[in-house]
Amino acid sequence: MNTRAIIIFPYGGLRNKVQSGIFWKLFDCCTKITLNPPVIVISMETKHNGKADNFYQDIAVNNRIVDLIEIWAVDTCQRWLTGWGYILDNYPETDRLVLLPGDTEQIGGLSIKHILSKLETIDDKLGEIFELGKTGDINILLKEIAIYLESEEINQLIKFMGNVNQFIDKVQHFIDLGNRDDTADIIIGDYTTGLEFSAKDLIDRYGTFPLLANWFPTITRQINQIKEIDEWERNGIKKPRSEFINIKRDTLIELLEYKPFAYEQTLNMLIRSWDFNQNIWKYKISKFTLGILQDDNSFRKYRDCLDQIERTERLLRMVWKQINEPKHQQDYQKFVDDYEQLDARSTAIREAAIIVLRSLLEIS
Repeated sequence: MNTRAIIIFPYGGLRNKVQSGIFWKLFDCCTKITLNPPVIVISMETKHNGKADNFYQDIAVNNRIVDLIEIWAVDTCQRWLTGWGYILDNYPETDRLVLLPGDTEQIGGLSIKHILSKLETIDDKLGEIFELGKTGDINILLKEIAIYLESEEINQLIKFMGNVNQFIDKVQHFIDLGNRDDTADIIIGDYTTGLEFSAKDLIDRYGTFPLLANWFPTITRQINQIKEIDEWERNGIKKPRSEFINIKRDTLIELLEYKPFAYEQTLNMLIRSWDFNQNIWKYKISKFTLGILQDDNSFRKYRDCLDQIERTERLLRMVWKQINEPKHQQDYQKFVDDYEQLDARSTAIREAAIIVLRSLLEIS
């Protein structure tokens, strides 16, 4: 099985050596499993803003072989489409494509942003921490940085590095799933956040799932029944907007024949994978849980939550209209009536989400 991976370079860049170390661990993991360097898709805006300078320096200093695409893109999913298209056009022998986000700063339900900010003045040490953290043998080094961190922060740093290695092992398994005889056509990399009020969870709980249930109730029920690979008791995709996708080449080509979007592309692909005539999945779909990925839980994520929910609603409206567009003039009245009813409920769901988010995030 010939598999190629795509890593979407983080829009905000790799701000320190810990983040760079994690990125290159992910890169090496892909290379090891697929026997080819992953395709790296990077935003030209990130490059021009200087947020990728250390990335390019790493390539030059370490003589890394990198399959790099630099593009102007309005959103993340446009970079996905570019990466997919690049492989489909240039590597026709590829059997499966694996999409991975490069922004894995907060792995294992543990944010260390506050620790990293305290260590900015000793950035060289961060690289050493990352390397030695693989074995946990960092006692000597920790003595050197003890004056910068509290004891609990040191413990958090050690735990974080252990979480990173566990996550990379999971990703390695996720990539390698394509070599199994019973591999699904589409495998969604699922995860949890480990937080009660994570922005990602709030978006899905009060936005994605209610809106999806409104516009596509049957698909919503089916998504909640998708099986976990090798763990059949863990049903249902928790993150239908996941950026982790392992997909067969032929399946991807078929799905890309539909209108692609520069946002919420995973959700679009799941909807398009449903056969509305026979009420069954067109493809075999499974999920694989990668572990815990935490996001920024700050109050300023309120606006980001609203943006995501509004984009999701916009996509669902457009896809519903495309799928249900009448073929005959006499069917238009029902189309209009159905749309108006769904539109009213959709607006109510979005407005309710705004009220809930305001309350939970304590916006005064």
